Amino acid sequence: MSALEVALKDGRQKAALEEIESQSKVPERVARDMKVLRAVGDKNPADMVIPEHFFTVTAVDIARATEGGSESTLTTEYMRQKQELARRRKYQKTLIRVQFPDGMLVQATFSPREQVRHLYEEVRGCINDHARPFTLSLGAQKLQQPNRSLWDAQLVPSALLHFRWQEIKSSDDMSAIIRDELLCAVEFLE
Repeated sequence: MSALEVALKDGRQKAALEEIESQSKVPERVARDMKVLRAVGDKNPADMVIPEHFFTVTAVDIARATEGGSESTLTTEYMRQKQELARRRKYQKTLIRVQFPDGMLVQATFSPREQVRHLYEEVRGCINDHARPFTLSLGAQKLQQPNRSLWDAQLVPSALLHFRWQEIKSSDDMSAIIRDELLCAVEFLE
């Protein structure tokens, strides 16, 4: 195969992938459905069950997941990219919970296509001190790339993040981080 034929083939494959991605059913943004939650007793937020109706899996999703069975086949880069795009279309939204030092949780829904900076903006809107820098982390890993999608940051289909001030002050009241108007609508989880 000549270099020209290879270039044409790569161009067609790239165009096909871009067309598949542009036809994606995953929305750019979704309704936030923000909630402030408080675990009752010694309940661990990581063990809280997300309602089953949040993740709708259809027969088509199951068929797609079982395609190829247990065979291990070699795939081309184009095929792997196409499979990755199909996996990305599976989830229409992601549920993010942010745990604060006092144990309070803020829960919001995002599109997997949204960027990490949108998550930071939503959390900033929930706290009293808007100007103070903070970090969100998934385990020990801080979310530091604001232009990365939530999918690429591995926050799909759901994630529990931890809120931390970048600099802790001795005068910090850890129970006064979330805005009062949000605390008035707190839901208790048992």
